[in-house]
Amino acid sequence: MSKSQMKRIHIQQGGSMSDFAFNRWRPIETAPKDGTEILGWREDCGVILVRYTAMIDFMSENEINFERAQYNLTDETIEAYDWFCADFISGCRLERDESPTLWMPKPSEPEPHIFKKES
Repeated sequence: MSKSQMKRIHIQQGGSMSDFAFNRWRPIETAPKDGTEILGWREDCGVILVRYTAMIDFMSENEINFERAQYNLTDETIEAYDWFCADFISGCRLERDESPTLWMPKPSEPEPHIFKKES
């Protein structure tokens, strides 16, 4: 999503141009909770890639069954929405005080001309 699209959505949702700042950290309570990937921040680990979702929304049935057996998880835990982070190897649920305290939108993708090799 482009910066101008983000601004348009922000204004449509009742925001104003004066309070819109794309690169501004915001309280986590104001973050989208629709599965959108965002940048989160915690004092103990810095910037992390996070989204608010449930295990059942992104894990296969086999992965869920493995997690259920390995960690004795209940259906309630598997279906519970919470903040999840991603790293280079895997992801994990961020429980209670592990949740990010601030957030901002992910930056937009680079323009195609930036990464095209010149012949």
